[in-house]
Amino acid sequence: MTSLTPRLILNRGYNLMIVAFLFFIGLSMGANAIPEGDFADKIDDLGLLAIGLLAVVWYLTSGRTRRSVVPVVLTTLALAFQVLGVFLEISDKASFGDNIGGMFMLVPFILFAIWQYVRQPALAAESVTAPLAER
Repeated sequence: MTSLTPRLILNRGYNLMIVAFLFFIGLSMGANAIPEGDFADKIDDLGLLAIGLLAVVWYLTSGRTRRSVVPVVLTTLALAFQVLGVFLEISDKASFGDNIGGMFMLVPFILFAIWQYVRQPALAAESVTAPLAER
């Protein structure tokens, strides 16, 4: 096993943060699919659940310490499912609100995920020449 450098630790934390958020929002919104009647009302909630599970599978099977655009793509796909839900459930006022709430959570999170992906933290840019305690 390779030793973890500050860059790898930051990349792993970034990936874990995005995956955990997608998994938990997928679980919470996926639970909304159970009481909904029509399958068209369930598509967006089941889509979020699928994205959350896909994110966990990706995290566990891929290089966790790699800087990857996959978490940003999965988060954007989750927002796309919420937008799809708005169009599918626009006539059903009882099912419509969770999509708006999901978008209010996902839009700022996507912006945050993109910002975290694009920026290069100073610690990650440093070369590891001395232990962290000596810096």
